[in-house]
Amino acid sequence: MNHRKTRHFQRRQAQRGITGEMLRLAYEYGARELDRIILDRKAVTQMIRELDGLKKGLVRIADKGGIVIVADGGALITAFPITRRISRRHTGYRESA
Repeated sequence: MNHRKTRHFQRRQAQRGITGEMLRLAYEYGARELDRIILDRKAVTQMIRELDGLKKGLVRIADKGGIVIVADGGALITAFPITRRISRRHTGYRESA
């Protein structure tokens, strides 16, 4: 967000307790309507619900030590939990000449 903040804007922001982080979130996730950007309570509540679901899934993945998906082209081949250290040197299958 690289907009110039007017003196009026800066005063109102300070008076109303609106932080820079709150502005960034509203600017990034708010709905644009004419000359306004609106991030209302209903939208924020929905976002929080979605984040809670994401957090739940991430915690389950972390509990497994992470997961690996093996894919080739558009096909998913297998998936497994990480139970030991995985070598990052292996980046794919070698094609035979």
